[in-house]
Amino acid sequence: MLPGLMNFIMYCVDTYLTDYKLYGGSLLKYSVNKGAMWYLKYMEGILHQALSIAPFSAPATYEETKLWPRALSATAIIWAKAGC
Repeated sequence: MLPGLMNFIMYCVDTYLTDYKLYGGSLLKYSVNKGAMWYLKYMEGILHQALSIAPFSAPATYEETKLWPRALSATAIIWAKAGC
């Protein structure tokens, strides 16, 4: 449960960072969110290190899950060309 909740919180923080880059906003809020994202990535590293001990396998990191839609859209294009 914790990795899923942590990824959701990281998504919320990352959304504000992206909004700031696209639309602007408060530099103070951006700085706080940037610090929060750094801390969450630090804690995620500790969590993954603890979960990677056998017999467990660590779940994907937030950065890995962020790239999944791009990979899926490339697969969807191949399926569309195949007529599926």
